Amino acid sequence: MVRRLTRRLAGGAGVVVLLSVGAPAGAQTRDIAGLPSWEVVAAPAVGEFTNRLAGVYAASPDAAWAVGSALGRAAGGGQEHRTLLQRWDGRSWSQVTPPALPGGRVAQLGAVDGTGPDDVWAVGVATAPNANTVTGQRTVALHWNGRDWTAVPSPNRGFPDDNNRLLGVAAVASDDVWAVGELDGSLSGGGRASILLHFDGTGWRAVDHPCGAGLRAVSASSADDVWAVGANTACHFDGSSWRPARPAAPVAGRRLDLAGVAVLGPTEAWAVGRTVYGCGERVCTFGEVQRWNGAGWTTFATPGVDVRGVHAVAPDDVWAISLNDGLLHFDGTGWARVPAPRGVLEDITAGGPDDLWAVGATSGGSPSVAQIQHAASAGTATVVGGTNHAGAVISWTGPSSGSVPVRNSFGHYEIVALPVGTYDFIVTAAGCAPQVRAVTVTAGRIIRQDFTLSC
Repeated sequence: MVRRLTRRLAGGAGVVVLLSVGAPAGAQTRDIAGLPSWEVVAAPAVGEFTNRLAGVYAASPDAAWAVGSALGRAAGGGQEHRTLLQRWDGRSWSQVTPPALPGGRVAQLGAVDGTGPDDVWAVGVATAPNANTVTGQRTVALHWNGRDWTAVPSPNRGFPDDNNRLLGVAAVASDDVWAVGELDGSLSGGGRASILLHFDGTGWRAVDHPCGAGLRAVSASSADDVWAVGANTACHFDGSSWRPARPAAPVAGRRLDLAGVAVLGPTEAWAVGRTVYGCGERVCTFGEVQRWNGAGWTTFATPGVDVRGVHAVAPDDVWAISLNDGLLHFDGTGWARVPAPRGVLEDITAGGPDDLWAVGATSGGSPSVAQIQHAASAGTATVVGGTNHAGAVISWTGPSSGSVPVRNSFGHYEIVALPVGTYDFIVTAAGCAPQVRAVTVTAGRIIRQDFTLSC
C-alpha cells in the first residue's frame, strides 16, 4: 500500500467490551489515551455467502474503496465465487458491480490502491465461477477512472493449469503502478515464483527481477523508492532497477514470513509479518515488525502472533494489524495495542491522521460477514483504564448501561464503542468502598479513566 496523506454501528451493534489480558512482547509500552477510537461501519453483504474483505484504500473522506471476495452455494448446486467491490461516498458503503471478465471468470480481489478518487487499481486473481475449479487461475487488474471500472489485461506466467495471483498493488502515478504476486506452477513441475508487474500508462508488463519467490506486498513513496516484500524477501526499486535488501534474520530456528510493507521515504519504511517455527506437533508463530533506516533492516518489535498489514501516516504515526491483538499503533517510540471491535482484520489504510479504515471479516459465526472499521468514530468512543484491585467490577449507566469484571492481575478494563453522553461509572470490589464517578464520553477519541478503591 502506498503511503498517502490524502486519506453507525453495524446491524444495531451495541457496546463491545474487551478485557485486557496483558501486553504482547514489544507492545503496550505507553498510554493510548487520545488516539482515535474505532467503531464498526455497516458493510454490504453478498447474499448468504461468506464475505471477506482483503484490501482498502482511502483517497479522501468521501472516497474510499474496499475489495475482497465472497464464497457461497450456487443456485444449481456446488459453490461459486463472487467479487466484493465496495465504495464509500462519505455517508455509507455500497456494493458496486464489477466489470465482466473474459470467459465468465470471477475476480477475487486482494489489494487496492490509487493516486486519488479518479485513479484506483484493484488486483487479485480471476477464477472460474465454480469454486471447485482450483487450477488455471489468472491475474486480474481492475481500474477505476472516476466513472467506471474496467478490466485491464495483465500478464501471466507458466502453463494453462498453473495459478497466477496478484496480492499487492502500489500506485505512484497514473502511468506508474506496481503489482506483485505469485506463480504456483507445482502442477506443471515449475514450482513457485514471484510475479512483478508494472503499468506504464498504456499497459501492464512483466518485469524481470532478482527478488526471489514469495512477494506479497508492495509500497512506494515515490517513483524511485519502491519496496516489495514477502516470505524472507525484501526488494527495493530505485527508479532504474530492483535490488534485494536482506531483511533482519529471525531468531534461530524460525522462518521469516513477511506480509506487508509501508514506505515513508528513502530512510523510513516498515515491513511486517511473522516468524514460524515448530513447537511439538503444532506450528507456532510470533509477530514480526522490521524497520528500514536507509542502510538496513532491523527487527524493531514482535507484537502478537501474526502481523498482517501496516500503514504509515508519519514516522510517529504508524498503524498495523495483528491477528490476535487487533490494531497496533507506533508513536515514534513504542508500539501499543489499541482496543477495537472484535473482527479478523486484513488491511488498514488512512486518508489522513484522523481518517482511518480497517477491513476484514467478523470473527466467529457462519457464514462470516465482511467487516469495515473506521476511526475516528463518529458517535462513540472507547474508555480504558485501570484499578488497584484485580477483582473489581466496572459498571456504567447513562445512554447505555452495562458492566464488566476486571479479571486479570493488572486491573485493566476496556469498553469499546460506548455511545457519547454523560455516564455514572461505579466501581465495586469485595471489602472495598464503592467509587462513583461522572464520566463524559465524547466521540472519536480513546478516553482514560482510572479508579483507586479504598479497601
